[in-house]
Amino acid sequence: MAAEEVLQTVDHYKTEIERLTKELTETTHEKIQAAEYGLVVLEEKLTLKQQYDELEAEYDSLKQELEQLKEFFRQIVHHFGEGNGNPLQYSCLGNSMDRGFWWATVHGLNSQTRLSY
Repeated sequence: MAAEEVLQTVDHYKTEIERLTKELTETTHEKIQAAEYGLVVLEEKLTLKQQYDELEAEYDSLKQELEQLKEFFRQIVHHFGEGNGNPLQYSCLGNSMDRGFWWATVHGLNSQTRLSY
């Protein structure tokens, strides 16, 4: 009977070792998958950070360009005078000849101010 109990105990230990080995393999596989997923998330985070930085730089550039354009148009208004009765101010949008003159003037002022884009 003692030999039979020893064989049962050995079989029990073999079964337990197989179960633990299988569980260890599964757990290791899950950890590897989680690590790979984490790397993908980190790469995506880096990509998004780079895109954010690029957009922020573009925003700053556009903000500066907007300020330059505002100043440019302030100069145009000053050049023509505000509300001084200059008919060009009121008719340039309705009359294509005035519009052409307006854009020629705008282009000339742009050349004078030398705005950089």
